[in-house]
Parts: sequence; C-alpha cells; structure tokens
Amino acid sequence: MGKVRNIIQTKGNAIYSVPSTVTVYQALELMFEKNIGALLVIDDDRDTCLMLNRFLTRQGFEVFEAYNGKKALDMLETVLPDLVMTDFRLGDMDGSEVV
Repeated sequence: MGKVRNIIQTKGNAIYSVPSTVTVYQALELMFEKNIGALLVIDDDRDTCLMLNRFLTRQGFEVFEAYNGKKALDMLETVLPDLVMTDFRLGDMDGSEVV
C-alpha cells in the first residue's frame, strides 16, 4: 500500500497530522489503538476512496465516502464518524478546511 498524506481527526477534537512517511498499515495500527469504528474518507480521487473503503471494510471498519469538501460537510450533518481521513487537496476546498 502507498503512503498516507492525510489529516486524521478523532472524536474529542484531537488532530493527528500523518506525515507521508507513515504507511497505511501504520495508520491502521493507530486506528485500532484509538478504538476507531466508523470513519469518513474524503478524496476527490474516487479510485482512492474505493480502494480505502474496500481495504478498511475488510479490516472491520464502517466506512463512509465523500468526493469533495462540500459533500463531506453535508455528510457530517448526519453521520458522526469516529475519524475523518481526508486528502489535503480536494477539488473545491482544502482538506484542512473540512476538518
């Protein structure tokens, strides 16, 4: 799997900035450690969302997807994930703006 270049936010407003040197598996270990159950993946690349969704679902996580910042913000009105994983550059806004 590739490297993670995302911001991870958990409940309680704790924000973890994951550097590009962290692998997906290392990020997964962090998620298990923090007892994450449901997460929202935000990426304007639908293939990346699909890949992460399939991988994380197989690991036992409930995964929601959004393909842009506006869709993510709309989704967060009704879905309360334990974690938000976002690409930094989205088509309509910056990933940190969503977080």
